[in-house]
Amino acid sequence: MADRVTSLFRTVLHPVLSTLRLHAGRERLPVSLHHAVPAVQLSGVILARPTSASTCVAEAMYGGVYAFAGTSITALPDTVFSSASASASAAWKAELRRMDWLASFRASARPLHGLLALRLLAGWMKQPPPRQSRAGQIATLFNLAVDAPAIAAAQSPAAVALAAAAILRAQVPVLRMKPATPAEAFARAMALIAAHLSTRSSDTHRLRIITELAEALDALLHNDGSMRDGTIDDLVQLQGELATVMEGLERAEDIISPQLLSLRNRINAYLSMLSRTDGTLAFAEAAGLRSHVSLHALRESALAADAGHARLVGTQTLAFLALSSPRQSVPLRMEVTDAGRPLLWLEQVQGTGAMNGLSSTLICAAGGSLAEVQGPVGEGQRQHLAIFLSGDGSDLRVEDVSPGHAAVSYLLHVPEQTKLSTTHHGTAAMIVPASGAAWQLLVRAGSVELESGCLRIVAEAGNPNPLNFALKRVSRQDRPARPGKQRGRENAAPRLL
Repeated sequence: MADRVTSLFRTVLHPVLSTLRLHAGRERLPVSLHHAVPAVQLSGVILARPTSASTCVAEAMYGGVYAFAGTSITALPDTVFSSASASASAAWKAELRRMDWLASFRASARPLHGLLALRLLAGWMKQPPPRQSRAGQIATLFNLAVDAPAIAAAQSPAAVALAAAAILRAQVPVLRMKPATPAEAFARAMALIAAHLSTRSSDTHRLRIITELAEALDALLHNDGSMRDGTIDDLVQLQGELATVMEGLERAEDIISPQLLSLRNRINAYLSMLSRTDGTLAFAEAAGLRSHVSLHALRESALAADAGHARLVGTQTLAFLALSSPRQSVPLRMEVTDAGRPLLWLEQVQGTGAMNGLSSTLICAAGGSLAEVQGPVGEGQRQHLAIFLSGDGSDLRVEDVSPGHAAVSYLLHVPEQTKLSTTHHGTAAMIVPASGAAWQLLVRAGSVELESGCLRIVAEAGNPNPLNFALKRVSRQDRPARPGKQRGRENAAPRLL
């Protein structure tokens, strides 16, 4: 308890004890033991975080609890990097030394949290350089360069000196590093540029590092702006880090290469294609994921052939497609919104299996947009999948030409309040949302049935024709009559074309 009181007392008195004016100059030097760092002028820019972190980690650490890698250790800020972590696991030490927690202290409005963060940095500075993985060293430098100056700027001049000294120390092993992969080269260049911007230290290699950043980013991306090895969520994280550094370069009036600008625009164009009307991104793993920068809303259909994603626009109807691409074969996934409201999600649950040599195309005309995927399936056979959305958005069609297509089936999901019903002996169905226009599903060479609140569309066994189904927006007067008033129309086949 006495140690905790002493620690809190030192933190509160930090502005008084941390600096001492030199005899003749205007600089200030630290005098307390936990700030034994050289006086360095921090004249760089404070880099912005793409998103604000939670303050929960800062609250817990202020209370003396350091929870990392599923383990909580109680310690004082002066000893957490030394004796307190001696018995901790390697994973716990790695998370502590990465300093991701600085973002939580930066997000906090409490001055004492900022003072505690500086004491933690001072404790880290007193220890010998820790053993870290290459990724850990890069992460430590990036987090220090982005967050430490922002925390120190609200404190004393010695705090500024401490932040600069910590950045310069973390920079040494990263400068010596020789990247083994494009991803590591990108992360290293990002961290080094962030360090340069935050300290404005003399760096003769800065222009070379900016060139390396552009080359590494180009190696990570496809021509359509998607990542070669990574998800949409990974790309959004990369976009946020890139935006942090490029904004800093612009504020520092540094030269930004045209190649880097072109790559940034390529990423933004791809994410714009996946942006829903509410700004969230389709096919992202994290629900509600958004781009870190404002994107221009696309008003026309678009295709990212390398990623296998397409956007079909028909007035107020918007369809997002996840298709097979040259690099991978995936079942069709599609989500459709009508006037900004979710209408349905369609997924192919059984198809022809893996395909190679696929190619996708998008044809746009006044009458609508047509996305096609085709490629060989086995010897002498081909797969052809076509999705069409009319220009006014009232007609959406899918045609699946698959060898042995009797095994093909699709599952159509709808929002919770939407009402579903089948008609015409299982060859048609009605989709009635809680708000907005109703839609009619019409199936040829197959059938549709209700299944656990969804509609399952199945190809007809033995039918040589391809599975073909359409979704048509219908007004209230165009809806089918109730069964008692249909007078024999129930037996008639639905009119699809």
